[in-house]
Amino acid sequence: MIVAARRFWHPMVVASRFVPLLFGILLVNRCTTPPDSCATGDIECSVLAVLPYSGFGVIVFSTGPITINGDWDCSPLTNNCQDVYDFRISSAVAADSITISVSNITGTSVLRMAVFGPGSTLNATNLINSGLADHRCFGQDVGDSVSISGATGAGLYRIAIGRDWGLSAGSGGLYTLAVSMNAPKLAFIAQTADNAAPELLAASTCP
Repeated sequence: MIVAARRFWHPMVVASRFVPLLFGILLVNRCTTPPDSCATGDIECSVLAVLPYSGFGVIVFSTGPITINGDWDCSPLTNNCQDVYDFRISSAVAADSITISVSNITGTSVLRMAVFGPGSTLNATNLINSGLADHRCFGQDVGDSVSISGATGAGLYRIAIGRDWGLSAGSGGLYTLAVSMNAPKLAFIAQTADNAAPELLAASTCP
């Protein structure tokens, strides 16, 4: 007969293991329910499991660069498609700037980009060009880098990395996204769209 050993926990051990966890949960709830975004359906309010926490459950802010290897497959749409990545900026002043770079593009793909500020939908003003169109400046397999100065405030920023169906060849490709900031206020939250149809319907522009 095999008897399972019973483990007895000293009260100090219990405290050392579970009090930080409880404290971390409280901090997470405070950090991920900002009034400026939850009121408008901020995805962070329901996707806590994917947030980039430190060991104590706090969102980690940095200058970056935060690098993500992505890919497109526009074949189901036979049209433009985009991936969307959500980032949080903890605070913003006029001197702050965020830089978005896309490189290592493959698949004879033509890049389209858009950035949306706190509380905005994916068909609102693109902060790259202050218009209602994707930013597109170059041809196939050519990367791009843009900087946005004087950020529009703290909160959730959504970055759309798109592929132009009509100007690309084939239906898919790879890319590397790098996002950085001039102050340690940037955190990656989640990828919230994959090969989705863009919501900006106007013809792309440069810038």
